[in-house]
Amino acid sequence: MKYYIYIFAFVFLFSCKSEHKTPAPEKEPDTIKHMPDDMAMYQRYGDSNFIPNKPIDAIMAQEILNDKDSFFVELKGKIVDVCREAGCWCDIQTEKTQTLHIRTGGNFFLDTAALDKEAFFKGYLYRQDDEHKNPKGEVTYWATAAWVHK
Repeated sequence: MKYYIYIFAFVFLFSCKSEHKTPAPEKEPDTIKHMPDDMAMYQRYGDSNFIPNKPIDAIMAQEILNDKDSFFVELKGKIVDVCREAGCWCDIQTEKTQTLHIRTGGNFFLDTAALDKEAFFKGYLYRQDDEHKNPKGEVTYWATAAWVHK
């Protein structure tokens, strides 16, 4: 009988052995490959989950808009004008003489020091039609997030 207790204790001790395995580290998502080299040099505005992933320039976005009414796109460009009162809009350069108007709509407010800085935006590009003022439709971008170079 004594041996049964020893055998039971022996089996019980070794059956309680738990192996704690740490999970393998997750691979970095592909989006990180397309980010600028040093994101510490950028200030984030708006959606905190936004990481630039293959942004396109404003000229290409406007060409795509010719076929569609509106679409979601990530843009990159140089800020050439910004709202001096609240930072609620900015313009990025598309060509030497043309700009694209970007509205934040209260999602975030840009710093007025963002003028002449490189930026990445996430949002919707659309054509705002107004039969009386602009029958062709002005292209506007509604941003939900941004990264602006410091």
